[in-house]
Amino acid sequence: MKKIIFFVTITLLGGCSDNQSDTSVISLDFSKSPMSIHKIGLINDVKILNLDYKKALFGDADKIIRYKDRIYLMDRVQTKSVIVYDTLGQFISLIAKHGRGPDEYLQLTDIFIDTVDFSLNIVSRNDKKIIQYDKNGERLLDVKRLEKSFTNFTKTSFGYVGYMGNYRDENDNPFLVMYFIN
Repeated sequence: MKKIIFFVTITLLGGCSDNQSDTSVISLDFSKSPMSIHKIGLINDVKILNLDYKKALFGDADKIIRYKDRIYLMDRVQTKSVIVYDTLGQFISLIAKHGRGPDEYLQLTDIFIDTVDFSLNIVSRNDKKIIQYDKNGERLLDVKRLEKSFTNFTKTSFGYVGYMGNYRDENDNPFLVMYFIN
């Protein structure tokens, strides 16, 4: 039964598409002879963007998301923050809410964009929550409490899909890696 659930989950995730996002899927056929990445369209354009660093510094860019006219940088270790820029590199906002308060996070583990309501979502693993901001990261919209600790999340048309990493919440079921929430 576990194998059937696993294959159904993988099939659903592989077959999902989100027509509202500005992302594209790149399929590589490794059965054919190798080609230059420039010839197959993997890299069409490279731009160097000078970020306005005077208002917010970051250590490592652990995750970078470009969605429509925004760029989101997550530094989960050194500054424990998310910085929002426009596509010209102009600073928009800084989210640095490390702490134990209701709208703060203990362990910044992931960020994702909800393409349904165009919100920025911050995943905090230790305190089991998703903190939702407007697309500019300036206004807190909601704090969603989770039943378990997650390291990664994404939004799909049928709810949220999260990865737990089996670190501590599922001693009785060590194969549970995904979780769906409506």
